[in-house]
Amino acid sequence: GVSDAELVARATALIPLIREHAADATKNRKVSPEVIDAIASAGLFHVMVPKRWGGQGATFKTACDVVAEIARGDGSTGWVTALTLLATAYGATNTTQAQDDVFGANPGARICGIFSPGDKSEKVEGGYLVSGKWPYASGSFAAQWASLTITLEGGAPGMALIPAEAFTIEPTWFVAGMQGTGSDTIVVKDHFVPEYRVQPVAD
Repeated sequence: GVSDAELVARATALIPLIREHAADATKNRKVSPEVIDAIASAGLFHVMVPKRWGGQGATFKTACDVVAEIARGDGSTGWVTALTLLATAYGATNTTQAQDDVFGANPGARICGIFSPGDKSEKVEGGYLVSGKWPYASGSFAAQWASLTITLEGGAPGMALIPAEAFTIEPTWFVAGMQGTGSDTIVVKDHFVPEYRVQPVAD
């Protein structure tokens, strides 16, 4: 029942806090936990998640307006918010069973997404055995899941949902700007992903 205007107003209200922690985000190479918690508490990472999973069910236009306000406080925080809310929204396009794994178990779950392949996946009975490295994993430090591009049987790209406990984060994001996005490299080794947690990119 939250209006679009209220969602944008919540983002605007966070600008002072975001600016207060912007220097720490740059220094620590990731958005401060206090800021992540505040954005999450305002429901803004779930602005496009369907209401059936406790999200706001808002439009892409509203999501853009929310991100624009957050980015007024800090560019890195705006980037992390944008990629996280989009990847988390994409989570609701997976199978019902996969959605339940993510949102049913944790209504506040956040997903980071990597849309370029970095895998050495192998089709096995019931799913895929996935290994590889995925760079530029913005916001991975604050995600409970990652949606990673893998190579499906036949060579087509697909997105595999992988829980945070199945990956590590390799520090590789040492740059001149936007340090706070924490766009490091996700590393996965021999993790089995069931078929129902994989969907073709074409879909």
